Amino acid sequence: MAETSKSEYPQKAYDTLEPMSRDDIEKYFAGSNIPCEDVGLDDLPASILETLDEQTQRGRDGRSLSELFDTVSSIQYPDGFTTYFASYLRSDNNVPDEKVVKVIDTNANEIVVGNGTIVFYLPTNTSIVSGARHKMIGFPFVGTTDTLSEHRQQGLGARRLFVMGYISRKIFGMPLYSGLQPSPQAKSLWDTLVQEELATPPTGETHHRYRFL
Repeated sequence: MAETSKSEYPQKAYDTLEPMSRDDIEKYFAGSNIPCEDVGLDDLPASILETLDEQTQRGRDGRSLSELFDTVSSIQYPDGFTTYFASYLRSDNNVPDEKVVKVIDTNANEIVVGNGTIVFYLPTNTSIVSGARHKMIGFPFVGTTDTLSEHRQQGLGARRLFVMGYISRKIFGMPLYSGLQPSPQAKSLWDTLVQEELATPPTGETHHRYRFL
């Protein structure tokens, strides 16, 4: 993807806060000036804190949110939406066995409209059988992604996949992989990315998953 400056985006999308189009989203994440910044827990909207608290119960080992996260950051978009993401080590019997990134999208009113999870299984993970370990361990992949029903058909799922790809590069230094069995909607999006030469289809070399280039 060629680099694109924000001045090349349609100015209308910034002035009127209209929803970003699919082309706008692709150009946005092709650029080199994505407005990602670290934020403190005290600066997060209450809706984000509640969602993070609900979604991080497993493998938390009694840690508070302030003790849990390695990274808490946000990315703001020209249509007033924001993506927040927070990474942490999930543990089994106090042994870290996977790195998890929680991704939460809000609209301009700080209402949660969707969320996702990036998973990176560590070699210490003993829950994966030996025959499947090569398909699961050592790379970041989409664990979950969901847009709340009342906010669907707005391109939010596509944007979330792009931002998860950006986050994967930022945190893990690796491209994002799909889940092993993406939903029909997700598969259609990945197939479009393959046609646009932004992703590669599932092969043995990609652990039988789609992968961003």
